Amino acid sequence: MLLDRRCVVQFYSATEARESGYGMEPLGRDFFDVSHCDSKRDFRERLTRAMEAGAVDFELALPGDLANPNREVRIRVMSARKGGVWMFMERDRP
Repeated sequence: MLLDRRCVVQFYSATEARESGYGMEPLGRDFFDVSHCDSKRDFRERLTRAMEAGAVDFELALPGDLANPNREVRIRVMSARKGGVWMFMERDRP
C-alpha cells in the first residue's frame, strides 16, 4: 500500500484487499479513516513523527485485522521515492 504525506491511499493491491478481509478500494481516502486498527491513533502519530523527521523505515506489529481478529499483522513502513510511504503487511497464515 502506498500513502502520500497526508496518509491518503495512492495504491492498494488486490492481494492486500483479499488477505485483510477489507475488500473495498480505499484509493483516495485517508488510511486511518478506513482502517479498523484499534491502535490507529498511536500508529498515525508514530508515522507522522517519522515523516517529519526525514526518511521513514520502521516496523511494528499490531494485534488482529478485519479478516481474523486473532492474527497478528506485522507492518514495515518505508519512505517512498516520490514522497509518502510504502506499507508492507505480513500476516501469519491461518
